[in-house]
Amino acid sequence: MLSFLGCFGDQDLSHRILILVLLCLACLCWTRSLNASEILPFIIESKDFRTNLGINNLTSDAAQVRLKLYDNSGTSLSERVVTIPALGYRQINRLVTFMVGPVTDTPFEGYLVLESTKQVRAFAAQIDNISNDPAFIQSRSEGASQLWISSTTSKYPYRSGLAVVNLADKIAQVELKLRGNSGDLLTVLTKQIMPRGQIILPDLHNEMGITEVYGPLEISSKGGDPILGVSRVSHLLNRTHGFLAASYREGKAPGYLIPFVSQSNETRTNVILSNPNSDWLVAELSLIDSSGSVVETTSTSIPPNGQNQLSLSSVFASIKHREFLGSLAIVSELPLLGFASVIQNQSGDPSFPKAVSEGSGQLLIPSASGLPPFLSDVVIVNQGSVAAIVSLRPKDFAGSTLGTPKTFRIPARGQLFLRDVLGELEIKNKYGPVEIFSVNGQPVSAVSQVKNTVDLNGAFMEAIDTTPSVKKRIGESATISWNYDEGTNTYLEFRVYAVERQRSIYRLIKSVPQTQHELNLDFESAGKFIFVITAFNGIEESLRSTEVVVEVTQ
Repeated sequence: MLSFLGCFGDQDLSHRILILVLLCLACLCWTRSLNASEILPFIIESKDFRTNLGINNLTSDAAQVRLKLYDNSGTSLSERVVTIPALGYRQINRLVTFMVGPVTDTPFEGYLVLESTKQVRAFAAQIDNISNDPAFIQSRSEGASQLWISSTTSKYPYRSGLAVVNLADKIAQVELKLRGNSGDLLTVLTKQIMPRGQIILPDLHNEMGITEVYGPLEISSKGGDPILGVSRVSHLLNRTHGFLAASYREGKAPGYLIPFVSQSNETRTNVILSNPNSDWLVAELSLIDSSGSVVETTSTSIPPNGQNQLSLSSVFASIKHREFLGSLAIVSELPLLGFASVIQNQSGDPSFPKAVSEGSGQLLIPSASGLPPFLSDVVIVNQGSVAAIVSLRPKDFAGSTLGTPKTFRIPARGQLFLRDVLGELEIKNKYGPVEIFSVNGQPVSAVSQVKNTVDLNGAFMEAIDTTPSVKKRIGESATISWNYDEGTNTYLEFRVYAVERQRSIYRLIKSVPQTQHELNLDFESAGKFIFVITAFNGIEESLRSTEVVVEVTQ
């Protein structure tokens, strides 16, 4: 059952539903299997690196989370249970020490599994002990038999490493295919991974017998077993690094958006687009400034199984000799994978905001820092066709709101850049999650960049879509329910809309009388179905409620 819970005073219609959006999460009885898992690969503790853990509880109940640390052979080394308050956050520094005690002479390599009956998400912050450069790996809940890394490199001074986890209870034979920009096959390597084990290849291309090249990597489990992976891109001289999660090949999307691209004295941006298809791909690229205006449009062709790497300043002539901050919209007739490599010019540190296909009305920055020298910037992009009103609410570890929520207006297709977001929200010397709500229902996407302001390095972290959701199969049903104080309205009806986020289309599927506070929905096809509720008194219609999602599979 999906539930909207709210308590409203005797106020006008629009204001009362607005309170629902700003002050009340759409509460959900999460349909999770017992001990559903989140997985974090590439956990390291050594003289060179340390790993911290962050856990977010997305539900309105306290979450018991079982942490299981595995080594690369698939052996479970330690289990610990931690409690995360409702809508709260927990940070565990030096994760490996917390799980098994101090690491001495032998470096540790492994991965972490988090199990809970509640909806939780996690991230690992891998920090270089010399440069203090942080890089983030965000948890995944499932794998696939075929994965793509959009780009890997051995072009000096950069080097790609790779971690792959076998999620099956049997040995997995994993084939790595490295391709060039034109899609030609450069080399193939097959590795064996033990049951529930992991391989880490610190210098991927050297392991594959090739060097001074770059290109996409295809990772396939020969037996069809589920795997997941992540690549680490390191600057060998300056000891900076960033992570690229392996992507699943998905169906065609109406469009894609890279939410942050930057060109200045401090940064430069390259755009990497990969074509995982057997046919040529033509993509239209539109550079959009913070006001939502299209600055310039161009197109690029990508060969089958190949990639294009594009320098922002060389592709878009209109910004060649000036600073720029904005986003990049991409339209393609075929599925594509892509990301931006935003590079700090002084340290060479790469960070990787990836292309996303749709926004959401409810997001969470897993953790933002206001503890110098680590400060977090936040970028929010309005993917809707009208202006978005967004509310930002910083949270403490217990899940309570810090200070007063702040509201911002973002133009249609525009961008909001908040330097030192916690400082902007008048929160000093703290760190923790930040909730983002689109008050008027426009789809938004967001990324946070945690920066070391002394050593001039940092990393991007993707916002989590916290829209309540349940998973169903074809033929099953779900019930949406809501609480609403009708006040003095003698006539009222509730309207249920199906939402198409990409084009901001709201299709009315049902109107029900004010005495009815729930609706049962049947699903006869697979897909992702999004719903919102409004109230209508015969004259005016309220603002929309928060969204709920039903994901239907075969």
